[in-house]
Amino acid sequence: MCVLASIIVVGLKGMLIQFRDLKKYWNVDKIDWGIWVSTYIFTICFAANVGLLFGVVCTIAIVIGRFPR
Repeated sequence: MCVLASIIVVGLKGMLIQFRDLKKYWNVDKIDWGIWVSTYIFTICFAANVGLLFGVVCTIAIVIGRFPR
């Protein structure tokens, strides 16, 4: 459990550094920006597995929605 916690802390440190680039990401793709921010918030507020699951489900839904029929 301690190893998982340290991996999460190191990952969150990298995510905090990326906050400088939020405006750039917003200009590139607003949907991907929304998924990134919501996954980050879910990971912080709940557990890492809940946040990652939320991000994966949202990403799969967006990919399916964007896929031409």
